[in-house]
Amino acid sequence: AGPAVAAASNAAAGFSAVMISQLIYTPFDVITQRIMVSNGMSLSGVAANDASFFAVARNILHTRGPLGFYRGLGVTLAGYLPGGSVWWGAYGGARAAAAEQHPFGRHVPEIIVQVLSATWASFWTIFVTSP
Repeated sequence: AGPAVAAASNAAAGFSAVMISQLIYTPFDVITQRIMVSNGMSLSGVAANDASFFAVARNILHTRGPLGFYRGLGVTLAGYLPGGSVWWGAYGGARAAAAEQHPFGRHVPEIIVQVLSATWASFWTIFVTSP
């Protein structure tokens, strides 16, 4: 398996990691954003003085259903999926390419390979995802 295979598998892993992490994170973000917005105001069904985490979560569940916890998920994924996929793909490809270069890989400390691979990945992530 060469650098291209490593890049593809790492890109798929980065895509999966972003997807799973956002599926876990988004409901908490929706609730905390709702709490911040409700500072002193009444949310539909939640008294202003009871804008606790659980009160807001119950309100979202009763008014919007389970999918209410995932408002904005599409926009979040559109923002994070490309970067996560490109970064991990470039990083994995760079590490695999460095490992194939026997003189380079054997005589350079692993931390240097990691730092250079991360720098390479960051460059490509910015290049691909920034307008």
